[in-house]
Amino acid sequence: MRRSPAISPRDVPVEYQLYWPKSNKPRAILTTCATGIGVATNLCSLLSASIPQALEIDVVACDYAMLANNKTQEPVFIRYDVLAIVGTLDPHIASVPWISLDSLISGEGNQYLMRLFGSLTTPDQVAEINNLLLKNFSLRRVIESVTILDTSKVINHVEQFLLRYEHLAGVTVSNERKVALYVHISCLIERLIRHAGITTWSGQQCPEHELNRLREAFSVIESNYSVKIPTAELGYIHNILTFETDFIEQDQQF
Repeated sequence: MRRSPAISPRDVPVEYQLYWPKSNKPRAILTTCATGIGVATNLCSLLSASIPQALEIDVVACDYAMLANNKTQEPVFIRYDVLAIVGTLDPHIASVPWISLDSLISGEGNQYLMRLFGSLTTPDQVAEINNLLLKNFSLRRVIESVTILDTSKVINHVEQFLLRYEHLAGVTVSNERKVALYVHISCLIERLIRHAGITTWSGQQCPEHELNRLREAFSVIESNYSVKIPTAELGYIHNILTFETDFIEQDQQF
């Protein structure tokens, strides 16, 4: 009988899998935005500027669609002990606290962060963080971080769009969606001025009557900035208004 050759332990392939011990994981807060990783990165910068480096808490920008689809299977959860997620739209990860951008702008979202930081640092430093959050997360400051346009004019024109849309549609847009739209439309105007508007749309079909409402509501922006808003851009706006964000997956070059 023919014998198989002896196998040395050195001949056996070894598979390696990296495990990051939970107790040694660096701590992080994630930022995300349904309208693109570019805005999430800008939010990351604002939040980083609000947290003293001594706390050793990283702030990491993440793609909304990846978080919403993969939940805690995303690699960022292997690498970090994630303390919270901040952004314009909740990716619904049950094990991680969600803090909406509009709640930070209104000041309501600071309460959770203060409790979070209260267990990590001194009361004086918690007060410092609170002051920095109030300064850095005003609506004006957020919009200034995502566009070079005149912030006061942009805010005023987006407000006119929202009021007109609510009147035409007979609805009241929630604060969460309004904040997302203020940020998104600010970036949209700049894209159109730079002739870099979105021209293709692979998301859910927007009903024609809704497109007509959006076009009419956007007329104030088109006339003030001498731009024409493509149908594809209206599709993204419709998704933000209805929270149907499955197709807002790409960085839109904000």
